[in-house]
Amino acid sequence: MSADSLPIDRMTQAQQDANEREFQRLRELSLEERGQMLQAACRAVAQIAAHRRAAGLPDPLPAPWPASTLDFLKRHAAHVRR
Repeated sequence: MSADSLPIDRMTQAQQDANEREFQRLRELSLEERGQMLQAACRAVAQIAAHRRAAGLPDPLPAPWPASTLDFLKRHAAHVRR
């Protein structure tokens, strides 16, 4: 191993450690907290898509998720709104 690779190895390890801490934090969330995070992510994606369309930009390619997932989310959203 060359001396030049040591800083990269340390940075790589530091990133892996940070990822593991974040994964552990996510594992400790309650189902309600996880649901809130998922809702926030979905709202953010919908808002970005709406802003792209308002600016005349096309939808991103590839689509952020498959059509089957989009159909599932639409059915779920319709059920929740009732």
